[in-house]
Order: sequence, then structure tokens, then C-alpha cells
Amino acid sequence: MVVQLVINQIPRYLIEMVVQVVINQIPRYLIEKVVQLVINQIPRYLIEMVVQLVINQIPKYLIEMVVQLVINQIPRYLIEMVVQLVINQIPRYLIEMVVQLINQIPRYLIEMVVQLVINQIPKYLIEIISKLCVIPN
Repeated sequence: MVVQLVINQIPRYLIEMVVQVVINQIPRYLIEKVVQLVINQIPRYLIEMVVQLVINQIPKYLIEMVVQLVINQIPRYLIEMVVQLVINQIPRYLIEMVVQLINQIPRYLIEMVVQLVINQIPKYLIEIISKLCVIPN
């Protein structure tokens, strides 16, 4: 795998990142995710963020969610917001709700919903507010 990166003329720091993941005995599918990001020439800070999640043994579905945001070129601060939710062990359905919103609504509304999630407002209220956010002007 590392040889493949070298052959593809991937920058050294990225290869080192992959090696780091390998050394930490991270499962193969996660290493492949990181390699995929490297090959897709995703910006370094985003790959480092994903690597950090991988090393911290964050659940697979969450890493994949963040990787998807990265691939979709969602702005950095929004991805960091989701990562923050992941690190704070916010329930999966809430994180998925935020990710879904990120793909649909203006940023200031997303930030509002994220704030609600962090403050652990009851699910039904967040869903009501989310639905209001998605309604066209």
C-alpha cells in the first residue's frame, strides 16, 4: 500500500501519515480510507483530522461520515464542528441530523442546530427546528 503511494508520487508527509496509521495497528478498511483521501489529494489538514479520528478509534460510521464531508468539500469549520460532535460522543442520530442539514441548509442555521445538539436539547425540538430550517423562504 505504501509502495503504491510512493509510485503515485504522493508527498512524503502524506506517506508518513499513512505509515503512522499502519503503526498504530488501525484496521485495514480505515487505512484504505486514509489512502483514498491521500490519492484524491484532499487538503492536508482534512486528512490529518480523519487520521486523528482513526487513531482515536472513533466508530467506523462516524469516520465515514466525516470522510464523506471531506470528499464533498464541505467548509473546514463545518467538518470541525461535526468532528467536535463525534469527540463529545453526541448520539449518532443527532450527528447524522447535523450532517444531513449541512448538505441542505445555510451555514448560520447549521451552526444554530449544532448549538442545540451540543446543549442536548430534546430530539423532538431539534427535529422541529431542523424542519423549519429546511422550509424554503
